[in-house]
Amino acid sequence: MPITPGLFDDDPVPTPPVASLVPLSRAFGQSKKAKTVSRLLTQVASLRQQFDREKRRLEEALILHAAQVRPRQERLTAIRTDVVRRLAPFLDDRRLTKTDKRTLRVILVEQLDEILAHVATPDPEIAELFERLHHVTYDEAMQSDLDGARADIEEFFAAAGLDVEIPDLRPDMTEEEMAATAARMTDRMRQIHEQGAD
Repeated sequence: MPITPGLFDDDPVPTPPVASLVPLSRAFGQSKKAKTVSRLLTQVASLRQQFDREKRRLEEALILHAAQVRPRQERLTAIRTDVVRRLAPFLDDRRLTKTDKRTLRVILVEQLDEILAHVATPDPEIAELFERLHHVTYDEAMQSDLDGARADIEEFFAAAGLDVEIPDLRPDMTEEEMAATAARMTDRMRQIHEQGAD
């Protein structure tokens, strides 16, 4: 029966269980050092078991999310998008009072926020409505959020006394560009740590 690799398996070659090392400690006799080795090996075995249990739990959660949660979330987002499209024309309906239009705007803004939280890029109609309600384009709003996040990260590192240059972040960055940016930051932090250890 074929074995399906786990979602978190980096190495397809299975590692031998650490628990099998515990009996080897008996070969050292009952000295203080041998007892310490035995105790540490037992702790390592226990941690390995905890790790394996947690990995299985996360794998099961991801599978459940992909099979049950994500399709429902996508369906809900599609329904919200349809509702927003149907309500948007009433912003120009002269039969509505100013109070009614203010209420409608609040409803649309809340629904747009939920939609945009679950889509990578909004379609042109949704982006246009976003601009109408917020008086700023979606891309400009996203860039503003990224600039704010970048400033917060810079402030955090500066407060910790670390000289880490945070690269510019853009809404249109691909996953590869984001990964490369994160790798550069990680590498710089590792260099700083190694310099501090010297």
